[in-house]
Amino acid sequence: MITFTGDTEQVRLALAQVLPANGWHLQGANNEVTLVVTDPAVDTSGITTAMQMADYGALARAAAMRLQRDQLIDAMQWRIARYQQQTAVAIATDDTTATYSAWLAYAQALRDVPAQAGFPDSIAWPVAPA
Repeated sequence: MITFTGDTEQVRLALAQVLPANGWHLQGANNEVTLVVTDPAVDTSGITTAMQMADYGALARAAAMRLQRDQLIDAMQWRIARYQQQTAVAIATDDTTATYSAWLAYAQALRDVPAQAGFPDSIAWPVAPA
C-alpha cells in the first residue's frame, strides 16, 4: 500500500493517468489516502516518490484539460471520416481538400495542447476551421 497526502479526488485523477481503470481504489480521508490494489496484475511501478509528493491540483487540472481536448477532437472527427469515405468511393466531397487539410491540422494542434509551455494553466486553444 502507498499513502498519498492530498485531496482524494485529485489523487484519484493523478493515479488514473498511470494505473489501469480497474483493480485499485483509494481509502482514507482528511488529505491522507492510501492506494489499495485489489488486482495483483496492477503494476504500481509507475508511481514514483515524486508523484507521491506531487501537486495533485495541477495533475487534476491537466486531466481536465486533456478531457476537454479529447472532447473537441471527438466532436470534429466526423468531418475527417466523411471526407475520407467520400474520396474512398470516388464521390463528390462536401469539403475541399484545403478544408480537409485544415481539419487535420486543427486535430493535430489539439493533440499538441499538452506540450504548450503553460499547460494546464495557460492554454492557447487552437481555433476550429470555418
